[in-house]
Amino acid sequence: MPPGPVLLIGQLGLYPTDMRKVFVGIEGGGTRTSALATDAAFNLLAQVESGPCNLRLTTDQALVEHFQALAKILPEPTALGVGLAGCRDAADRKRVSAALAAVWPEVPHRIDHDLETALRAAELGAAKIKSLKAPKESRARIIVLSGTGSCCYGRNPAGITTKIGGWGHLLGDRGSGYDLAATALREVIAVYDSSGNLPALGSRLLRRLLLNEPEALIDWRQSATKTDVAALAPEVFFAAAENDRLAQRLLDHVRRGLLDQALTAAQRLAGRGGGVEFILCGSTFTQQPKASTRFGRQLQKERPGAIVRIMDRETVWGAVLLARDAATPDPVACPLANGRILPRTPTYFIPRSKAISPTEQRNLRSANLDRMPLSQAIELMLGEDEKVPAAIRVHRGDLERLIRRVTFAFENGGRLFYVGAGTSG
Repeated sequence: MPPGPVLLIGQLGLYPTDMRKVFVGIEGGGTRTSALATDAAFNLLAQVESGPCNLRLTTDQALVEHFQALAKILPEPTALGVGLAGCRDAADRKRVSAALAAVWPEVPHRIDHDLETALRAAELGAAKIKSLKAPKESRARIIVLSGTGSCCYGRNPAGITTKIGGWGHLLGDRGSGYDLAATALREVIAVYDSSGNLPALGSRLLRRLLLNEPEALIDWRQSATKTDVAALAPEVFFAAAENDRLAQRLLDHVRRGLLDQALTAAQRLAGRGGGVEFILCGSTFTQQPKASTRFGRQLQKERPGAIVRIMDRETVWGAVLLARDAATPDPVACPLANGRILPRTPTYFIPRSKAISPTEQRNLRSANLDRMPLSQAIELMLGEDEKVPAAIRVHRGDLERLIRRVTFAFENGGRLFYVGAGTSG
């Protein structure tokens, strides 16, 4: 059972009458759970932090108890958005949905993985970029995440997503805090073995762990968790900032792996020359501005024209956007309080016809077609055909958007699925 949640900010129960809608976003990961409650204008009402909640490491009962603990502090929500690490498929979302229903019955909700909430949170900062060389709609957006673990995840304007990395510290997590610290430990031991002297970086790591001799690292490493190892990463950053050449070389080497993944994601989503926006998030970026600036410059050097920025808010804000989606009946766009429209995550939905299609109804003008003179019948059919271009012209804007999206998909390895019935089929 995770530690009890802690309310960080908020005045519960004190809402203006025009702000009674409450959107609650919850994001759970391997280290902690964050939850935000906002009003309809995205004003923060409450912020809660709790213990870890990776769906792969949580039982159904523990998940319900986790949500119950949050519900005791958070205001009653109008809608919920949840992003959890380990939430990968429909079966996972069904598990989370059942737990939410047990705690907040009949409250609409939307569920996704934590990478999606991070990507959605990046939408809120996109409006601050005022000088894009290409229209925003033509840019793929990619989050480059580096904290204890690492991953690259993005989406292009056609709705195609890609994920690179995120395999966990035993198989991947290139460029993460764990990767940097574990590599540093191995390298300082290698230098010690070859020279008989512990490098300055090794001495710094020993002091951080309150150990006296390199041999003490053996016992420490056998019991150290992933988080314990990753906690040494700041020491490598500090050493690099003080011109420790070994630390600088290690940092460049480890970050190269993550940089390659980010560039691969850009190639998949935008091709060779398409517009790309990289958003750097995670503690190794947000807490190390100099190293982050260097990483961003390298990205722009190898991907000319790319926009690079640091995530300017907590990724749990993306879960708030999911909650807003759940409460918004429009399946295409989510209006914010300032009047700007945010594109939603592409959603598959079945359109519901409000009436019988005109093509399925009787045309009174041709009711006696079989008895008309031939010339009159031909004139009638030609006259009906002349109405089609005018009807289509009304939707020329929709057609243009559709064609541009299909073209973008074809140019970047995507496909078009066309489904029709009757003549169109």
